[in-house]
Amino acid sequence: MLLGVREIEVFLDGLGMEYRILGSRNVEVDGFTSLDHIEEKKLTWVKNWEDGVQESLNCRSNLIVICKEGVDELNRNHCYFICSDPKMCFFEILGRFYFERNRDRKISEHAVIKTKRIGKGISVGEFSYIGEYVEIGKNVTVGNHVTITGRVKIGCNVVIADGTVLGKSGYGYYLAMDGHRKKVPHFGGLVIGDYVEIGANTCIDCGTMEDTIIGDYTKIDNLCHIGHNAKIGRDVLIVAGSILCGSCVIGDGAYIAPGAVIKNQITVGKNAFVGLQTAATRDVGDEVSIFGVPGQEFKRKYSI
Repeated sequence: MLLGVREIEVFLDGLGMEYRILGSRNVEVDGFTSLDHIEEKKLTWVKNWEDGVQESLNCRSNLIVICKEGVDELNRNHCYFICSDPKMCFFEILGRFYFERNRDRKISEHAVIKTKRIGKGISVGEFSYIGEYVEIGKNVTVGNHVTITGRVKIGCNVVIADGTVLGKSGYGYYLAMDGHRKKVPHFGGLVIGDYVEIGANTCIDCGTMEDTIIGDYTKIDNLCHIGHNAKIGRDVLIVAGSILCGSCVIGDGAYIAPGAVIKNQITVGKNAFVGLQTAATRDVGDEVSIFGVPGQEFKRKYSI
């Protein structure tokens, strides 16, 4: 498939993206590549104009380059789309022109589905189980070997990857009269918003009395655990291996780095940053970054 400059222009204009074009408008590409493996007639993007980048590009011909301002040596054989966020622009283009979506959405004959409350366009993989009290919106993708039980409500355009477990009781015990620990009964559910993505082998517990909540557009990586009664806001990023203990509250736009642990009943504010393998043992304010064990505030010099 050949992709031309004009097709990209029409697409970006439709998104309302601001950009300008330098170089040749006659370039057509037959694929995409990273800068490390640059080839002719490819679409690529440049994060920063570091030493050697322009020389590498100039050794090839007929490239479409998504980049920021700052190109000094313009190669007239290339087309440059100049924008403020090249990464976002590049992957929007890939998603539109190259990503092969599953058009034949289907429910595996080996899946067990007890509920009748399922929206249109749902896909369920091999050997997955969905209980009778589960409610699923439109255009939801459920992977292989997924288990969803209890009062779970899933919004629209959600992706749930292989091996994930949703809606099971959390880890809670009390000391009974006989002196032994007894399981706290869980009566709450789990509510997952729209456009949420949940990675492989992740577990999200239901609530005890109230619901565990995952806000719209939140993205959860592989191998994460979210405990009962947690309240996760919108557009939160929770990266691999993170543990969010019961009743924690995560504000909109927060970033939880790989291996971080959020103590139970702790609040992490809006757009806060919890660093790599950090233990959040105290509340974290809005826009605050913490790192270490226990987490200490620091000035972050980079954006996510």
